[in-house]
Amino acid sequence: MAAALYFVLEHELSSLGRELADLDGKLRKLSGSLSKHEMLVEWRDELLMEMGDTRLSAAEHAIERVSAGVEVAARAADAEAVADARHVAERALDDLREARRILERERRIERDDLAALADLIPEGLRHFGLREAKRRIEQATLRLGFVNDELQAVERLAVKLRHPYFAMEAFLAGLFEDFHTTGLVAETLAAVEEAHTYVGMTLDAIDRAGEQAREKWEGARSKEAEVVGRAVTALRPGPIRVASRYSAWDAVPLRR
Repeated sequence: MAAALYFVLEHELSSLGRELADLDGKLRKLSGSLSKHEMLVEWRDELLMEMGDTRLSAAEHAIERVSAGVEVAARAADAEAVADARHVAERALDDLREARRILERERRIERDDLAALADLIPEGLRHFGLREAKRRIEQATLRLGFVNDELQAVERLAVKLRHPYFAMEAFLAGLFEDFHTTGLVAETLAAVEEAHTYVGMTLDAIDRAGEQAREKWEGARSKEAEVVGRAVTALRPGPIRVASRYSAWDAVPLRR
C-alpha cells in the first residue's frame, strides 16, 4: 500500500513545490508595494482636492465604473473556474467508470497481483486488468485534486470536496481486504463504486454552483450596464438656452 501511494505523495509534493515557488514570486513582486500604494493614495487625494467639488462627482463615477468592471471580471472568472472543474470532474468520473468495468471482469486477487501493483515484480499479461484499473484511479485522483483547487478559488462557494486521495486509499484497502479474506474482487469493486457515486454527486453540486456563478455574473453585468448608463446620462449635454435679445437696430425676423 505504501509503494502504491508513493505516486500520489510524489504528485502532492510536486504541487506544493510549485505553489511555494508561485508564492515566493508573488512576495517578490509585492515587496515595496505598500509604500507605492500609500504614495498613489496620497497623489489621488491631492488631485481630488485640486479638482474641487465640481470634479469630485466625476471621479466618484469613474471609481464606480471601475469597481463594476472588476466585479464583472471576477464573477466571469468564477463561472469559468466552475466550468473547468466540471469538465475535469466528468473525466474523473469516466476514469472511475472504466476502472469499475475492468474490476467487474476480474475474479480473484493473487499475491503476485499485489506485488505487480506495488512495482515489486515486473508486470505480466495477467496483471493488466488490475494495473489498468489502478492507473485509471490514479488519473481520477489527480483530476479530483484539480477540481478541489479550482473550486477553492471561487469566492463564497458552498461546494466542499473530500480529500482527493480517498478513491486510491479505498481501492488499495479493498485489495488487501479481498486478498486476506475470500480472495474475490468484492471490497475493491465496492470501493470503486462508492467513489463513482460520490463523484456523480459532486457533479450535481458543481452544476448547482455553476448556475449560481452564472446568475452572479449576469447580475454583475446588469449592474455594470446601469452604472455605465448613469455615466452616459450625466455626460449628456442639457438643453441650449438662448440668452441674447434683439436690439432696436436689429431687423425684426419675419413671422411665417
